[in-house]
Amino acid sequence: MIAFELLQDGETTPVGSKHIPIHWVFGIKFDLTRKARLVAGGHWNKYVPKYMTYSSLVSRESVHLCFLIPALNDLDIRAADIGNAYLNANCKERVHTTLYHVLLGPEHKDKVALIVRALYGLKSSGAA
Repeated sequence: MIAFELLQDGETTPVGSKHIPIHWVFGIKFDLTRKARLVAGGHWNKYVPKYMTYSSLVSRESVHLCFLIPALNDLDIRAADIGNAYLNANCKERVHTTLYHVLLGPEHKDKVALIVRALYGLKSSGAA
């Protein structure tokens, strides 16, 4: 899966595309494994329509009900996680970034690239 589409030297960005900075976020999990994520600064893009932005919020009462009903009926609760959901989803926003040498090597330093996959931090990535 390719996350970026490199523009050729002298090629201009598409009309309506917004420049978004990217950065790495590093973390250590509870089992001491390390995790690194490439995160886009989606908060810089103020022109994303409301219908493209998705952010699920749940009230405390809803969570209590979700645990109460199975408890009253002697049922087990199971959970699941979809791995790599962001890596496989297409980006719905028209955004581009400037690459730096640690991403694709020194020959691509300061090249402009279109973001074609949903990255953490983009406003529409949760809905992808």
